[in-house]
Amino acid sequence: MTSKLLLDNVSSIENTGVDYKEIMNDPQFKFQGWLWNHATIRRLYGMVENKLEGWTPTTREEIDNVVRAMRAVEGFVLYHHNEEDNDAFPWLQQHHPKLATVLQELDKDHQHWDKISSELDILLTTIEKDQSLTSASSPGWQSTHLALVDINKRAIKVIVDHLKVEEEKLVPMFKAIDKKEQEKFDQKMQDNTRANGASTSRFNLCAMFDTANNDPIVKSGTDKLVPWLARTMLPKIWYKSNYKWFLKALNTNTNNEKEKKKIKKEREKEKVVN
Repeated sequence: MTSKLLLDNVSSIENTGVDYKEIMNDPQFKFQGWLWNHATIRRLYGMVENKLEGWTPTTREEIDNVVRAMRAVEGFVLYHHNEEDNDAFPWLQQHHPKLATVLQELDKDHQHWDKISSELDILLTTIEKDQSLTSASSPGWQSTHLALVDINKRAIKVIVDHLKVEEEKLVPMFKAIDKKEQEKFDQKMQDNTRANGASTSRFNLCAMFDTANNDPIVKSGTDKLVPWLARTMLPKIWYKSNYKWFLKALNTNTNNEKEKKKIKKEREKEKVVN
């Protein structure tokens, strides 16, 4: 069963409810990095969803790696929410004082996600401590697996709905701000991420560029706006130690191979027709 989120085109209207291509090509919108993060969040959750559906682990190591991967996804979202709460939202309210009510509602969404994330953290910690869980045949695995699937689905529901509302409400507000101001702030956010040498930031950057490599709309933006060194050399340097483990844990390269080929064929057919 494939994810409801289209992993090779997470910025599609089907996933977002908005036209990413139109927004990113709009000369008045300069806060591109914010949308790249949204696309990455959708992709990461979709990858976890694909892994959990019908998952039958055969070793304890496999279970530990998936737990680590799920924590990494939560870390990405938390990092993004902190940037919004501490920097982006105050900056927006400064330019649009009447936006306060909308931002308060979005903050409530963050808090809702926080509660689900805390629930997941408790379950993941329980799994880490329960060394009797060594495979899908272990006593207690079935209920544990069902709980993981349930929490992840609820997290996806909350975050996807939140991102849609956020984009619908805030994109027009960004566009109403002077372009140079947008570019200056967007660059500040990107610089903050690159300047943070922690493994979390390295994972986040690798995840974002992995999303770009699997989504043509996002890639068109990163290729245009991110310096060549940052989008090519840094991911290569950090990939092995900070991201390859994640793809291996979720079996991304093998699980989605057939789906990728199917999507590629469909796109080739569309080009012929057009």
